Amino acid sequence: MNLYNFFSKIVQKLQGNIFNYTHLNVRGSKKHLNPVLLIDRWERYHRVITSKTKNHFKPVLSNKTVFELGCGPMLGWGPLVLFLGAKKFIGCEPGFQKKATFSKYVKNNYFRKHYNELVSNYGNRMSFNTFYKKLKNSNILKTADELDKIKTCIQIILSNSVLEHINRNNLFKTLEKIWTKAKKNAFFFHAIDMGPHKPISLQNWYKKNIKKQILLNLLRINDFFLLIKTLNPTRIYLVVYRSQCINKKSVAKMWKNYTVNNLKVKTGFIFGYK
Repeated sequence: MNLYNFFSKIVQKLQGNIFNYTHLNVRGSKKHLNPVLLIDRWERYHRVITSKTKNHFKPVLSNKTVFELGCGPMLGWGPLVLFLGAKKFIGCEPGFQKKATFSKYVKNNYFRKHYNELVSNYGNRMSFNTFYKKLKNSNILKTADELDKIKTCIQIILSNSVLEHINRNNLFKTLEKIWTKAKKNAFFFHAIDMGPHKPISLQNWYKKNIKKQILLNLLRINDFFLLIKTLNPTRIYLVVYRSQCINKKSVAKMWKNYTVNNLKVKTGFIFGYK
């Protein structure tokens, strides 16, 4: 562990904040400073959807207002969608710290690299200065409730491995708030990771009754699907990206009410149109 990572973990514990995006923590994170991951994930997810549905659901970004729930300290897919023509990016991140995200270090070691990678993948669509200005003009909210302050209607809704982290009591409220700010026929895409978020299989995880989880709400894919369906989208789709074999006989009591088809899904995509 390098020095930045070491001290960032100490600061994180002292602050009691699991999403601590101080300059120190962001600077020491290989995950947060790797732009290739975001571009690869964007393209891969849509390849999977196209392959499994035989339809092309990749959203048209040109001149659209894009909202991402849980965009993280590096603005998630914000840099990509703005580069590809989105008119405006609105992010929601409880731990967002503007000074960290727009520090000189992050500008040179992440956003400039991200820009170069985007140019390599999609061609030179704008200068770096224009790109960076668009990023700085983005609206980053602490909670979805702050959407009330935004006058623009959302046309594309995104989240990536976020919904599974939102407390059950707040999840529908959060989704509903975003929904009310979305334009008719807005496209939504949620990538959801039902895995244990640690290096064990789903099968081994399901062997235990889990009493408390700070980071995960423990909902399964059908829970999320039915919850989003109650928002009455005009079209809604579910694609299973990754799954594992599950022996229902060896799962703990708390998981017994779920079908094997629900339990086996590790990563799923729920998407469609308002």
